[in-house]
Amino acid sequence: RAGMAAIRRRERPYRQMFDCTTVALLVDPATARIVDANEAASQFYGWSRHELVGRPIGDLNTLSPEFLAEELDRAAGSERNHFLFEHRTASGETREVEVFSCRVDLGGRRLLYSVVFDLTSRVRAERALADSEALYRTLIAQASDAIFIMGPDLRALEVNERACEVTGYSAAELAGMPITALFPAD
Repeated sequence: RAGMAAIRRRERPYRQMFDCTTVALLVDPATARIVDANEAASQFYGWSRHELVGRPIGDLNTLSPEFLAEELDRAAGSERNHFLFEHRTASGETREVEVFSCRVDLGGRRLLYSVVFDLTSRVRAERALADSEALYRTLIAQASDAIFIMGPDLRALEVNERACEVTGYSAAELAGMPITALFPAD
């Protein structure tokens, strides 16, 4: 009895760290099931802790069962501890997540302690920026007017094909050329 009390005292700070951190899960890689989840995980995924514990990790992760098994093996074997995944919530929404997993031994079981960070907003913003950049490049390239994008020193940073046709210079020749070089001195 005194031994159990000592174990509980030693475990308490670790339990507090687990409970107060960001989304955290304990996963059994042998069964691919969630062994424990903190309150942040419950709020993030939309299932109560009771509903998360025992749930197959495949209910959260959108990977195929085969690929998910491979990734669990990599994490359990300490071959890899950083992952980018799509996770599914109780509502069916998918979220872009970054997962850091490490192997822990707990009660004679080898488990994965996984901390999950939500990257959804960042990933969506990066995709929107890439889409916007692609549209910008298409518009510049297909414009019927000569377009010069100049730096503060009035040197060409970027030009479109029409600018090359009008000036007779290649894009490589125009790159870095001062705009004043294109006009007669007078």
